[in-house]
Amino acid sequence: MRWLSAFVMMGLLLGIGGWCLEKCVADEATRTSEEGAAVVALRRLVEQQQKIIEAQQKRLEELEKRLNELHPPSRERERADPTHAHKDMVRSGLHLKFYGFLRADVEADSRRMSLDSQFPIYVLSPADPSQAQKQTGELTMHPRLTRFGFDLNAPTIANSWQPTAKMEMDFFNVMTDRPAPANPDLAPAPNNPSLPRDLTSASRAVPRIRQAYVRLQKGDFFLLLGQTWDLISPLCPCPNWDSMMWNAGNTGDRRPQLRFGYEPKRGRGQWSFGGMVGASSVVDGQDLDGDGFRDGEGAATPTLQARVGYTAPSRVKGQNWSAGVWGHLAHQEVNRFLVGGKSNFSSHLLGVDFTVPLSQRLKVIGEVWTGKNLCDVRGGIGQGIDVPTGREVSAKGGWIEGQYRLNSRHTFILGATLDQPDGGDLTPASARTRNATYYLGNRYNLSRGLTLGLDWIHWQTQFKALPKGTNNRVTFFIQNDF
Repeated sequence: MRWLSAFVMMGLLLGIGGWCLEKCVADEATRTSEEGAAVVALRRLVEQQQKIIEAQQKRLEELEKRLNELHPPSRERERADPTHAHKDMVRSGLHLKFYGFLRADVEADSRRMSLDSQFPIYVLSPADPSQAQKQTGELTMHPRLTRFGFDLNAPTIANSWQPTAKMEMDFFNVMTDRPAPANPDLAPAPNNPSLPRDLTSASRAVPRIRQAYVRLQKGDFFLLLGQTWDLISPLCPCPNWDSMMWNAGNTGDRRPQLRFGYEPKRGRGQWSFGGMVGASSVVDGQDLDGDGFRDGEGAATPTLQARVGYTAPSRVKGQNWSAGVWGHLAHQEVNRFLVGGKSNFSSHLLGVDFTVPLSQRLKVIGEVWTGKNLCDVRGGIGQGIDVPTGREVSAKGGWIEGQYRLNSRHTFILGATLDQPDGGDLTPASARTRNATYYLGNRYNLSRGLTLGLDWIHWQTQFKALPKGTNNRVTFFIQNDF
């Protein structure tokens, strides 16, 4: 190979020299015609050398190709060559876009919360067995909200349908670190899951699928199959990304589903009509009769949801207002024995959502809802059915939030939430009858994609016949988007 390279270099030098010589001769030829024969001879010489160079280059490429066939390039060479980067990541015609963020949270509570300090739902009563010796708060930190996802766009298929797909995950799944103690003195009362409970690992977070679906779009119509957010309750408060203010005023979660929608533009605005057929009892995992089957699946009927929404430009330049009305219907069935004399139960929810810009800096968002047996959609403070009586627990609630943009970097947040079950539908003394918060939040963008957050939540939980629990929760986080 060395002699080939040397030969090519000699040819190139000769070619360059010939070109220079040709230039000189051409200039001289303009001054005298007596040297014309010499110019022609030099030009022919340059052309011959160029042909030699081209032939040698072609020969060199053929030899290199044969060498690669005998000895394929190493992985180190592929990594060093940018032309090989991501060559085989997706099939031809597909477009892949990654997104997500890295995040770390530090959270402090003045009083203990239910279930887990990293997944707060309501404040424990001072009379709770876990508070008998010492009514104390907690401090925790974790990276479990770190998120990774990708969007996949595929070529258009038959009849002009455009397929897309999404996969999104975080690390908020749980892995048991220490089983709950088998202590009969700490056995929980009905509808009170606070004790005993397993402790989950805080340093070995397990990946969790958030969204995974395929979507087909044609004009204003679309079909979606997979797991994504509920169609109802499309908005979410800013603070408490751990439990998203579920069972404290915010409803709706993620579930496997088949969704269809029609989103036509009319005038300056756009309508949104959607329907969803989804899996039941996949959020609360309810199995009242302990037969090993979720009660929603036992009813052999899906969860049904629908929403009608409208979005249009507001009086604030460059910002839209929106509003929607939505509903939810589901059924559960027990088989081994009756619960409160009943074997069949129903769940329904009706609500509205709104987004209203008031100025270039201020925006108000929120939701209001009412329904019964709502634990599978994160309502009723996790109480769907009163086991002693078999009553479906009615509840109402919602939340409202103002977001004020102080400048291009700093946003201030003020809000309140409420989840209020009907105490008349609940029997146990430990039953929760009101779960309310009000909060302050700050978001500060240090640079592109890097955000600091500082939230304060004042939390109050009332019980049917126990003292109320009150907690002040402070959360600091840093998040870097990519």
